[in-house]
Amino acid sequence: MTIIDGFSPEETSLFGTLANRIDTYAGSNRRKLAYYEGRQRVKHLRIAVPPHLENLLNISVGWAGTAVDVLNERIDFLGWNQSDTDYGLGTVYARNRLSVEAGLAHSASLIYGQAYVCVGAGLPGEPHPLVTVESPLAMTGVYDARQRRLTSALSRVWDAEKKKYTAATLFLPDENIYCQADDSGVWRVVSRNTHNLGRVPVVRLVNRPTASNLDGRSEMSHAVRSYTDEAVRTLTGAAVSREFYATPQRYVLNHAAEQSESAGWEAIAGRVWSLPYDDENPDAKPEVGEFTAASPTPFLDQLRGLAEGFAGECGIPLSYLGFANDQASSADAIRALEARLVKRAEQRQTEFGHAWTEVAELCLLVRDGVVPESFYSDVQPKWVDANTISRAAAADEVVKLVQAGVLPADSDVVYDRLGFTETARKQIRHDQRRARVAGLADQPHDTATEPAGAAPATRRPSTTEQPDNEAA
Repeated sequence: MTIIDGFSPEETSLFGTLANRIDTYAGSNRRKLAYYEGRQRVKHLRIAVPPHLENLLNISVGWAGTAVDVLNERIDFLGWNQSDTDYGLGTVYARNRLSVEAGLAHSASLIYGQAYVCVGAGLPGEPHPLVTVESPLAMTGVYDARQRRLTSALSRVWDAEKKKYTAATLFLPDENIYCQADDSGVWRVVSRNTHNLGRVPVVRLVNRPTASNLDGRSEMSHAVRSYTDEAVRTLTGAAVSREFYATPQRYVLNHAAEQSESAGWEAIAGRVWSLPYDDENPDAKPEVGEFTAASPTPFLDQLRGLAEGFAGECGIPLSYLGFANDQASSADAIRALEARLVKRAEQRQTEFGHAWTEVAELCLLVRDGVVPESFYSDVQPKWVDANTISRAAAADEVVKLVQAGVLPADSDVVYDRLGFTETARKQIRHDQRRARVAGLADQPHDTATEPAGAAPATRRPSTTEQPDNEAA
């Protein structure tokens, strides 16, 4: 157990428990990361592939990473929708660059099954509140299913040069404890940040939790990794076959061994070989033949079969794995192929959305010290539509909804459907205001109204008008 100078016995025990949990799952998490990056070591049967060729070929298949990326690409967090009350969450989103950091949290959750988002007070020059993302390789926590939040958490910092942990933070409901290790390996408490929030300022994002496993699981399931390993073995066998049969294998009949030792094959321009003729045995003419090269078709057929099984396991179209269909697909056919993938992305948006709402709640606690009761009904996470919709189709949908009176023309929902960024929305509203002002300036001014009861003014006849005869 790690002894830290300045810790109470209870804090020391909790630190040791959480640190042991990180170390216990470190090996499994590193293997998941290796599969995601295509660096996994695959065990071969060593029947068709010689053992010394396994490491020389270094075949890699990125299917496991594809299972994560195709889902992560459809989970774009845009911040929080707010009603008439402005809670300042747009500034939190922009200053913490959550357009990028949120994607890091999502990918970590899809890879490992969990990810963590920490909220704290920013130092001078940093965003306040400060939102950071951690992976299970460096962080863990104790989850209370009744409260649906963490009751404690630990984050450790690994120094790659020194090859050891040099700093750690223990998160508790009322304070954060920062500690460091010196060069001799002695741990000491550096500072205690008493925030008195009454809760741990850490939120976990869980991927695919179940009632029996609230910790979630990786998108790279056992089946996904098994298909990936089989694909590596298949491509390794194809590579070995290619090396053996790239140059046609030939054989010679009726040719004495001593002849090959004396004269050998004589290559002419690297294409034609000649053998010496035996004058003493004219009937035994050397006969040269060629073995038929092995076709790569069996390997490609096997690889396609594995790809079909992998696509079914992940709920993605086969074309995502490089097996394109020659027939042109209609928009309806594309939507049908992506229906399961879209549904899975929408489920992740719901799961992760609860976590991002809790992050917004912690941001208000850190910044203002209180969360208004209206927050829980006013604030909702905002996502990009997981469906594959062209701009033309989105514009057609919006026009019909506006014409039917379902949406106002300048509604934020309209801009969301059209995919406009916040900067584009501000420019559109600015242009609309400028156009209205210009329209008012161009309108003709009405003449002054006559006061009530006043006699109408006598119109002076024009010089070209002729007076009436009776008047004359």
